[in-house]
Amino acid sequence: MDHGETLEFILDNSADIIMLVAADGTAEYITPSVERVLGWPPSTFRTRSTFDMIHPEDLAPITEAFIGTFDPAAVLRPDRFRTARSDGTWAWLEARVSYAAGRSDVVIVSARDVTDEVEAAERAAVNEEERRHAEERLAYASLHDLLTGLPNRHLLGDRIDQAIRRANRTGTRSALLFCDLDRFKVVNDALGHTVGDQLLTIVARRLRSCLRETDTVARFGGDEFVILTEDLADDDDASALAHRVHEVLADPIHLDSHTLYVTASTGVVTVDGEQARDELLSDADAAMYASKEAGRDGWTVFNTELRRRASDRLHIESDLRHALATGAGLAVHLQPEVALASRATIGFEALIRWTLPDGTNMAPDRFLPIAADAGLMHLVGRYVVSSVAEGLRQLRVANSRSWIAFNAAAEELQHPDFAKQAIDMLDVIGVDANRVCIEITEHSILKDPAGVEAALRPLRELGASVAIDDFGTGYSSLAYLTRFRPEYLKIDRSFTAAVIDQPSERAVIDAVLQLADTLSVTTVAEGIETEEQAQMLTELGCQLGQGWLFGRPGPMAHIIGG
Repeated sequence: MDHGETLEFILDNSADIIMLVAADGTAEYITPSVERVLGWPPSTFRTRSTFDMIHPEDLAPITEAFIGTFDPAAVLRPDRFRTARSDGTWAWLEARVSYAAGRSDVVIVSARDVTDEVEAAERAAVNEEERRHAEERLAYASLHDLLTGLPNRHLLGDRIDQAIRRANRTGTRSALLFCDLDRFKVVNDALGHTVGDQLLTIVARRLRSCLRETDTVARFGGDEFVILTEDLADDDDASALAHRVHEVLADPIHLDSHTLYVTASTGVVTVDGEQARDELLSDADAAMYASKEAGRDGWTVFNTELRRRASDRLHIESDLRHALATGAGLAVHLQPEVALASRATIGFEALIRWTLPDGTNMAPDRFLPIAADAGLMHLVGRYVVSSVAEGLRQLRVANSRSWIAFNAAAEELQHPDFAKQAIDMLDVIGVDANRVCIEITEHSILKDPAGVEAALRPLRELGASVAIDDFGTGYSSLAYLTRFRPEYLKIDRSFTAAVIDQPSERAVIDAVLQLADTLSVTTVAEGIETEEQAQMLTELGCQLGQGWLFGRPGPMAHIIGG
């Protein structure tokens, strides 16, 4: 094969398209590879300008660059552009131009198919864009609450740290407001979590509306929101903001067919640069709890006494957890309930007592609210019921038919295993449920009437009785008497104390006793301390009594043994 044949063989089998192109774009010569790459026979380009094949979006810059290549002084570079295939699709070509020695009317163009490279690069770019968007979404989700769109506690923490550093550096004043929605759980329980989520979204929008652009409101968790406000003139600015927050929440919220009223308990603490982030949040939380204890729907500015109280609460909770786990220091005392006519003991009320390691006694009204806030009431209830079952066993051994009543708080009744645990404990001891009385308050009923009914039903079906405790101090007493049909009605000690000296209170007791008699409900007067009170209540028709006149609460072994 001579030199000419070798050159012709190379050109015929080249993967690239090589051509001699005139200024008008027609090809004096083009390699057969053009048909393999573009589907067009070589003869097409002898009469049709290659410019006709270029994508309209690429045509102008390619034409301009191509014409410039006829200038020997031009700087030649490869260009990429789209060219039409015979099947109507587009191929990406990368073309290089060189001068034809001794020819000024044509240039040599070498073009290779880079479609796969371009498409791979485009896919990589799309993937990179998707990856970038995914990273942005992940970064946003890591710093924001997805329900409300507010900053979450992580982003809030960073901004609090910045505010502390600014306070240290410049002396600027900032404040934290810790807002907890009052009774939000009631909305979730009664209307469902979907309505609850909608409510939270509206609350978030309202909170944003009363803040400056430089302020931050974050969803701290559940129904808790924290506001960081900076550059305050004085501490009164923080209280003014708390007032605005409560104003924007005051308007009713309409969701579907429901009209909801939202209030919040708020704690306010000033950021002066001395405290760490966790300390600030803890102080604001302590102030918020003080607002709840004061009756909710208000705000409290933090002071050091609140920190001491918060620390005390934390220690009490920790010690109580230990006591519930080990039983150390806990005991159930019994107080007699007697028939007023005969003064015979017919039953007992079980009352939990807690003796601390140092020998001092912690009052129930001190540690039980802390147990409720910490979610420990079902454990407290389990301990009490277990002790009640043992007490009933001892009464059976002593040939006594007395019953024992125990108090069931709203938090206990909401626990799904409330009835099952009680029944199981009675079964283990081998005592009947008909010797058990469950005392519930009107407040417990008010929180969740249907739930209370469902929780009590299994025990009532086995013969357990129900007493409504502290009757007359709630909101819907008469309505719930007919709904729950309790066996016992316990008249609150505040009425008993006034039965002698205040005719109006005596009239209330008389009305309650007549109502109970009509409904065949046995009445129990609490807090009887004098013989005069006992006589008056007996004359009015009260059947049972309880109080220091008949016996103070005492250890179970002592009361039953005595």
